[in-house]
Amino acid sequence: MSTTPPNAALSHVLAAVEEVFGREVSSADSFFSLGGDSIEAVEITTALEQRLGKLLDATLVLRTPNFGELAAVLGGREPHADAAVGSGDSQGDRL
Repeated sequence: MSTTPPNAALSHVLAAVEEVFGREVSSADSFFSLGGDSIEAVEITTALEQRLGKLLDATLVLRTPNFGELAAVLGGREPHADAAVGSGDSQGDRL
């Protein structure tokens, strides 16, 4: 699995979320605290796929709702056990 540098991953996450929600967010913000739903999760996932050039699991945003932690996962670091990615994933190279 290729990784994205941590600062770049955070920039991509924040830009994608801001694009979808139409407001400024920080790494401390959470998808659910902004009132996110499944449609917005898919929209963020799609925006991240375009920015990163790789396929992502559509549930990643729902499983890792804190934007700083999401960036850590995308940057190749696992912030906590609940954010595990790729283990047993039947989608091949999706994160």
